[in-house]
This record gives sequence, structure tokens and C-alpha cells, in this order.
Amino acid sequence: MVLALQKYLDGVMIYANRNEKDTAQIRKELEDHLLKKTADLEAEGLSREDAVLRAIEKLGSSQTVGCGLRKRLRWISVYIPVAITLFVVDWLLLLGRFYWFGFGAVST
Repeated sequence: MVLALQKYLDGVMIYANRNEKDTAQIRKELEDHLLKKTADLEAEGLSREDAVLRAIEKLGSSQTVGCGLRKRLRWISVYIPVAITLFVVDWLLLLGRFYWFGFGAVST
């Protein structure tokens, strides 16, 4: 395999930030896709190196592709802990206001 293709796939996997099992599968699929595109470009008359570079260029930067492969956080997995934390803080402030002398008092 061409060194440029290996470096590109390494970069994509760094940005994708997936577990080992997913990384191997995704890397294999990307490699197959790029090799197929390379073969198509070679059939059009490009040299192997030029075909690899053109296939990589058409797919996009390793950062863009890798970030697109990241797992997305569902909004609920972020919203629930934040909502609970804010509720607890609000509740503690409310308790402090009634039971702690001088809490929130303005000196005149």
C-alpha cells in the first residue's frame, strides 16, 4: 500500500477517536473505498501515486473525515446530569437562604 494512504488513514483514525474494534472495521472500509477509487482513477490513465493522491483529495481532509466518524453524544446524556446538578445547587441555595443567618442579607 502507498505510504500516503497509510498516513491518511492513520490521521483519520486519530480524529475519529473510536475503540479498537470500531477502528479496525472503519479503517478497513475506508481503505477498501480508497483502493477502489484509486483503481478507477488508474483505469482512466493516472499513475498509481497520482490516483491515490486524487482519491484522498476527493474524500476530504483526514480531520474532516475523522471528526465525521466520531460517535455523537445524545443530548439526553448531557442534559440530564446538567439538569440534576443545577437542581441540587438551586435547592442548596434555597435552603441556605432560610437557614443560614446573613445569607443574602444586604448591610446598610
